[in-house]
Amino acid sequence: HTHTHTHTHTHTHTHTHCEDEYIPFLDTEVKIGSDGVLSTRYYRKPQNKGITLHYNSHHQLSTKQAVASNYYKAASEVSSGSEELRYSERIVDNILVQNGYPQPRSFRNKPKKTSGNKPKTIPLTTVCIPFTSEKDSNRIQNYIKKNRVL
Repeated sequence: HTHTHTHTHTHTHTHTHCEDEYIPFLDTEVKIGSDGVLSTRYYRKPQNKGITLHYNSHHQLSTKQAVASNYYKAASEVSSGSEELRYSERIVDNILVQNGYPQPRSFRNKPKKTSGNKPKTIPLTTVCIPFTSEKDSNRIQNYIKKNRVL
């Protein structure tokens, strides 16, 4: 009587992200460059259909403007620099064009004019990365200390 043993091997595949590669996290992509600089930009999952309130719907124009404006606001809030903002705005442009919005950039929030007496504030970006490798965590902590981010 012959017994056949079948061995099942379980392979654990861990994907380590290379430097200068964006990692998706919620509606944001995060990258720590080889120079230690943290970059963020807007992200939509590939399975996201990009469906939103269509421009030809029977809603008030102000509602459509608010929808478009909120997309640009979200993209702006998660983008860490001008290059990332341009990338993020292209994603929003595509969503809005797909939903019938003519000249989507016309719906962006215009920067508010400030009086010359008020000092300009630098916007802060909060990044929450709950699960990272120890190596990446150390790199982030070193960057924060080095650049006195806190």
